[in-house]
Amino acid sequence: MKRSGKRVPDEEQEEDAGRLQFGEDFENTEVLTIDETRKYLDAHTRRREAEGKEIPLVLTKTLEYCEKFAKFRGDEEINEEATITQAKDALGEFRAGENSDEGLRAFEIGALCNLLPEHVEEAIAIIPSLDRFREEDLAGIIEQLSAIQGE
Repeated sequence: MKRSGKRVPDEEQEEDAGRLQFGEDFENTEVLTIDETRKYLDAHTRRREAEGKEIPLVLTKTLEYCEKFAKFRGDEEINEEATITQAKDALGEFRAGENSDEGLRAFEIGALCNLLPEHVEEAIAIIPSLDRFREEDLAGIIEQLSAIQGE
């Protein structure tokens, strides 16, 4: 019997965001924040306008969504980009405990930057994979993000 070209995921390959299993399509990919997505869509929209091209409705609606939910607003685009980079870098450097190599994964960094939970319990509820860290470590992450956002 001939098999189709489609892969059938077995139980080990099943996708589950709570366990940080996203499938091979998402391995080694960068996670964009809403702010970064807004920046790219805004540049694309401006380029299309400058070329006299029509702006598709889906692009307009997506850009509006990103503008509404952007978390790291700066007065100038350079400051905004620096703030987003600062937040992602700080989270990327986080390690669970002094002697641990375990840090946050790209998905967790993106989710934390996009959702900005205010409490540890909220962070774990919306990003279940964070339950592997100590509460005091998560509280420090949340405080750090809040401080960066407020700058």
